[in-house]
Amino acid sequence: FDNLLDSDFVLDGSWLKQGTEFKQPEKEIVLKAKAHSIVQFAHKGMFGAAGLCWFVSDNGEKDQYVSICFNGFEKFNAWVGAPPHDLKAEYSNMPKLPKS
Repeated sequence: FDNLLDSDFVLDGSWLKQGTEFKQPEKEIVLKAKAHSIVQFAHKGMFGAAGLCWFVSDNGEKDQYVSICFNGFEKFNAWVGAPPHDLKAEYSNMPKLPKS
């Protein structure tokens, strides 16, 4: 992720499908301000990592969000700003990624 904002974003919550896990300890997952960050997932099955997670700004006000939904290698969606009203519903309705 390329965070072009002036605030760090810390992991605030997640819902991962069975068999999916973060590769690094959750307390260490931070999207640093003005930097490129990598969040890695692992999956113990055949179909790839799937789930959703959200980050909140670490600026004292916690007033900005980054929300992410992903499903294997074929679906991904993300939002910046206010989180979607129902992130699990957004997960269910994610568009497929275009084939390259």
